[in-house]
Amino acid sequence: MLFSFVACLALVPTPALAWLPGEHKEIYARDGTNLFNTAFGVVSPSKRWLQASGKVRGVNLGSLFVFEPWLAETEWSNMGCGGLASEFDCVSSLGQTQANSVFQAHWNSWITQADIAQMQSYGLNTIRVPVGYWMLESLVYADSEHFPQGGIAYLERLCGWASDAGFYIIIDLHGAPGAQVATNPDTGQVSPLRISYPTIFPFRIKWSQVFRNIPHFTT
Repeated sequence: MLFSFVACLALVPTPALAWLPGEHKEIYARDGTNLFNTAFGVVSPSKRWLQASGKVRGVNLGSLFVFEPWLAETEWSNMGCGGLASEFDCVSSLGQTQANSVFQAHWNSWITQADIAQMQSYGLNTIRVPVGYWMLESLVYADSEHFPQGGIAYLERLCGWASDAGFYIIIDLHGAPGAQVATNPDTGQVSPLRISYPTIFPFRIKWSQVFRNIPHFTT
């Protein structure tokens, strides 16, 4: 499956550099259609964020890959995680195999292709997808860091749906190692441990090297 990349933002201390579809690179759907072909001044009405309007109109896909229980308490409880503070705690409680099963079921149903089509029908043209560093499983110490596994395949599928619909996609490194805010689950773990920036930086570099390329390849 060919996934057309749009943009990937990571939390790094240097200024963010991004290329724009139709200006710096072309983007193609799975059927080979150039999604941002603006030759001869023709701008597809489905690409409203381009110069046709100059506007980015987007929505955040919260609690898809970085689950924040307060945003979706019923879903969290239905997954067997009720009363637990974070993804780390849920995986620790359920065990890796069961946790993988319930999280994959969540990823499979929380945002669907029909949802992307509905967003497009409302005139939206951008999605922001928060993810955690643990999605890149090579960065995780499996003996001490307990996070759901298998998320990248679902992220790739989401990128395919969104790019085929002409969306601009922001992949947000929302959770770096440690707990940036000790009591918040939005980094995957409620923990008093806060890791210093020099420790986190190499993780961010490795993460960005992989995630900026994921949607470019067939799988």
